[in-house]
Amino acid sequence: MVRIHVVILFCFIGGACARSALYADEDYKTCKRTWKKVGCYRDLVDGKRALPNQMVNIRDKKSKVFIPPKLDWNNYPESLHNLACLCAEKARENGYDAFALQFYGECWSGDNAKDRYAMFDAAKDDKCIMSDFGACDINSEEECVGKQKTNYVYVLEEEPNAPTDGQWSDWGDWTQCDKTCGTGKQVRERTCTNPPPENGGKDCEGSAEDVQDCKLAECPIDGGYTPWEPDTECTKTCGGGTQKLVRTCTNPPPQHGGKDCVGPNEKIEPCNEFPCPTPCTRTLDLAVILDATKSVGKIEFEKSKDFALALVNCMNISPGGTHLGLMVYNINATILIKFNEEDKQEPVIVKSILDQTNKLEARTFTDRALIKANDELFTSEGGDRPQAPDVLVLVTDGRTNTDSVPYDVVLAPLKEKGVKIIAVGVGDNIKVEELKTIAMGKDENVIKVHDFDKLFYQLQDIVDSSCQSK
Repeated sequence: MVRIHVVILFCFIGGACARSALYADEDYKTCKRTWKKVGCYRDLVDGKRALPNQMVNIRDKKSKVFIPPKLDWNNYPESLHNLACLCAEKARENGYDAFALQFYGECWSGDNAKDRYAMFDAAKDDKCIMSDFGACDINSEEECVGKQKTNYVYVLEEEPNAPTDGQWSDWGDWTQCDKTCGTGKQVRERTCTNPPPENGGKDCEGSAEDVQDCKLAECPIDGGYTPWEPDTECTKTCGGGTQKLVRTCTNPPPQHGGKDCVGPNEKIEPCNEFPCPTPCTRTLDLAVILDATKSVGKIEFEKSKDFALALVNCMNISPGGTHLGLMVYNINATILIKFNEEDKQEPVIVKSILDQTNKLEARTFTDRALIKANDELFTSEGGDRPQAPDVLVLVTDGRTNTDSVPYDVVLAPLKEKGVKIIAVGVGDNIKVEELKTIAMGKDENVIKVHDFDKLFYQLQDIVDSSCQSK
C-alpha cells in the first residue's frame, strides 16, 4: 500500500485551475490489473451518456459516490491506479463487463457497457491522458483517464482465481501391525487434497504419515540360566576339594509360552586346587587390606575374600599367636578387625565377618587405606604389639585415584614404624611401578597376577614373604 500525507497543492490542468486538496493519511488501493485497455471515447452528447452510472468519484468529496482517499495531484499515478482498482471492483459487484475513467477522478459504467461505450464514437487522442499527463499509450500497463465528458474505456477480463491453500484429508485406516508378536509399528496416511493447493496456495503443513506402536501379542521368551554360583563351601581350603555350584532359570525366566532352560541347574566341580602352603609359625601383627571397588566385581570380590581367609589359615591367627587387622577400601577405608579385638582372632570369626562384607563402591583411593592403617591399626590403640613384626598385605586391582595423597607422604610414617608392605596387584589396571612404590621400592615384596584365580597359586610366596624377618 502507498501512504498519502497532508499537502496543499495548486495546479492547472488544461487551463482550468483545480482547487486545493487536503487529503488524509489513508491507503491507496492496489490490485492486479485484470482489465484490458480499449481506448478514448466520447461520453456525453445532448445530455445523454454512453455509460450512465457513476460508481466512484475520488475528485469531489461532495459526490455521493466519493471514496477516499481523495485524488492527489502530487501522487497522481497512485491516485489513478487506486481509482481503476475501485472501479473494476464496483463493476464486478454490479455485473458490468466494462468500465471507464473520466474527468481525472471519476468511474462510470452500466448495463451492457461493452455494447454502449462506443455509441458516440471515439474521442480525439488528446482528450485522454496517462498519469504523467502525457498522451495515452494503449500498450502500457499504466492507467489512462479521460478528460471532462470523455471516457477512457477498459474491458474486464476473467479475474484469476485467488490462491487456495491445501488442506488435509481425513486420516486413512491404520495398516496391519508389522509384527505378529512384541512391539511393532502401524501406519496411517492422509493426503493434501481437501482441497489441494491451487493458484500458488500453500501446501499442507505437517506430516502425511502417522506412526504408532502396536502389539498383537507378547512374544514367547525362552528361559536363560544365571551364571554358576557356589551353593556350598569348598570341602578343602587348599590342596583340591569339591564344591556344589547352582544356577537358576531366571535370566530371563521363560515367559509367554517360551521354552524352559536346557541343561542341569547344579553341578559338582573341583575347587581350591592350589597346593597347601607351609604355614608361618612366627607371631606377627598382620594387616590385610582388600580393594572393594566396583571394578573388582561381585564374583572376583568373593575370590578376594576367599584368598584372605586362606592367608589367615596359613598364618597361625589366634589370640596368642599372629593377630589380624582386616580392612576393605574404595572411596573410603573401613576397619573390620583391629589387632586387639581378641574375640575376632579366630578363622571362623574372620570368615563370618568377610561373608557379611559385600558392599562395593566406585573409585579407588589406596592412600586412604594406608593412612587409616597407620593411624588406627599400627598404633597401641589399634593393638599393635611392639615385640611382634608388622606386616601389611594390600590386594588391589586398580591404580589409586588422581586426587590421592602422594605415596611418599602416605608411606613415610609406615616406613618409620618398620611396617613391611607386600603389594599384590590383580589384573592389568594396576602397574608394577605403582605396586613397587607401595612396597617401598622392594621388588621381592611385589606380586602381580593376571586374575584372582591365579592369586591362590601365589599364596605360598605371600606367606613366605610375610614370615621373613624384616
